[in-house]
Amino acid sequence: MKQEKEDEMEWLRNIRKEKGLSQAQVATMCGISRQYYNFIENGMRGCNVKTARKIALALGFPWQRFFDENAGGR
Repeated sequence: MKQEKEDEMEWLRNIRKEKGLSQAQVATMCGISRQYYNFIENGMRGCNVKTARKIALALGFPWQRFFDENAGGR
């Protein structure tokens, strides 16, 4: 089950890595803790629309991707 959640959010990890950013850097850009960002990226926690928008803005993708099952998000 945990592996499925991690695989579900692999797209987010890939985008972050393509940008050459660490989890800590993205978290700082978004005003959230590194731990919370780590939980989101690893599928251990979801995020609300406000946080999804912040992460999407920092990484340059549509925030709706977090909630669109067909786009590789949740």
